[in-house]
Amino acid sequence: MKQPNHCLFDSGLRLTPLPDTEQEVLRAGALFGPVNHCKETGQAAPEGPVLVYTGRGASEDQVKRLFRPGESAIQSKYLIFSGHGLADAHNGMLSCIALASPAADSGDDGFLQAQEVMDLQLDADLVMLSACQTGLGRLRGGEGLVGLSTAFFVAGTESVCASLWQVPSGPTSQLVTEFFRRLKGGQLDRAEALRQAQLTVMRQGRGPNGEPADYSSPFCWAAFVLNGEWR
Repeated sequence: MKQPNHCLFDSGLRLTPLPDTEQEVLRAGALFGPVNHCKETGQAAPEGPVLVYTGRGASEDQVKRLFRPGESAIQSKYLIFSGHGLADAHNGMLSCIALASPAADSGDDGFLQAQEVMDLQLDADLVMLSACQTGLGRLRGGEGLVGLSTAFFVAGTESVCASLWQVPSGPTSQLVTEFFRRLKGGQLDRAEALRQAQLTVMRQGRGPNGEPADYSSPFCWAAFVLNGEWR
């Protein structure tokens, strides 16, 4: 899933453009087969092994329809959310992923909050939260860190890859591609695949257009942590 290049909500919050995110999810998806691409709200959901929702197709309502509890919920080995993430240190259940701007008559606000994620039904090996601060939340005694990662576990995923700070777009895009390239081979577990992807970004940085880039700083590649890979 990917949010549109910009969002302006009634709250007055303006989120800056992220032009690399669409190509990020398309490149990662293409590793696993032909990509079926849905760009508009209300468009019939495409079929196939790789589904990518962008622009207005990446709406909060679309997510809730796809993963509605019940027999109709789809099964996905890997899920990628690429866009803006907003962490709430006071109430982790309000931490959210920004999706497409909702229609004027929609009951949604365009923010998929952790408390809403908990109502979804997932059957996934991994959820990749390619957005800022998706691994943060509120630390609560007896419960640990409450936020988006916790919510996705409750919803049914085996593992979550999330970020600890505001991640830069260029190296994050390369990291996601390298991570899933290694997972596709099936020879590495998720933790080792992430480690190798981080080393590649650090040593062989490539910008969105394929040009060499200096991503050697840990700020560029060390933000993402994998939770749930216990073996």
